[in-house]
Amino acid sequence: MEVRNVHASLRILSLFLTVALLSGCYVHTATDMETVRPGDSVRLVITDAAVERLREGSAQIVEEMQGSLISASEDSLTIERRIGQEFRGSSFQKVRQRITVSHTEVRAVQAPELHTARTALLSGGIAVVAVFLISELIDFHGGSPGSVDHGPSSNAPSVVPR
Repeated sequence: MEVRNVHASLRILSLFLTVALLSGCYVHTATDMETVRPGDSVRLVITDAAVERLREGSAQIVEEMQGSLISASEDSLTIERRIGQEFRGSSFQKVRQRITVSHTEVRAVQAPELHTARTALLSGGIAVVAVFLISELIDFHGGSPGSVDHGPSSNAPSVVPR
């Protein structure tokens, strides 16, 4: 195996690992409004009427919004969500928006939950790729590190020319 192929394999592995890590092992599952607490990460699915009402104050309103629950009262929920990039050293360091919606404007409240089957498959896939790349690297170097070729094995039959 050539050095270029090893580097290409490592690039492919790093790309695979990056995509896998970014995809995450969490899924959003429906939950009751009563079970979420302030500080919890939530995704709100709101009605079309709520989207139109909230767009009057902000252009970045969509039907599904993800953020941290700030407060929950008997008739409304307030979440805080990130709406901008973090620009270190500027006044735009953390651009966040607080949104309050009534319970009647909420179609669904979803909370992230660890998906064990997806996590197991992802971990298994990473392990298989890692084993493959390690075996390729060992083949590239001609054996395990520190191994020395001592010539023919003493168990091998010797051929003596006549």
